[in-house]
Amino acid sequence: MRENNPLGKCSDTQVFVKDGWTHCIDTCREKTMCGEVEVPEDHLDACRTCNSTGQHCGIAQGSKAGKGIPDFDFIFLRFSHAN
Repeated sequence: MRENNPLGKCSDTQVFVKDGWTHCIDTCREKTMCGEVEVPEDHLDACRTCNSTGQHCGIAQGSKAGKGIPDFDFIFLRFSHAN
């Protein structure tokens, strides 16, 4: 899944795109959700950030790319809710 650059959800709705990579402004959120399901870190690319002026872009300190899911373009995450 990583091949298509799904990074963690940005803290803001505005992003910068540099050299084909999406960068969050300043930080990525701690958790990335798909509906009510948390997307495993191992499925996500590294958190890429730029400062608020679009400078100093790169992989955020301490962030690393997950291994993704080989040979899949789409996955469906579901959850179970017990009453």
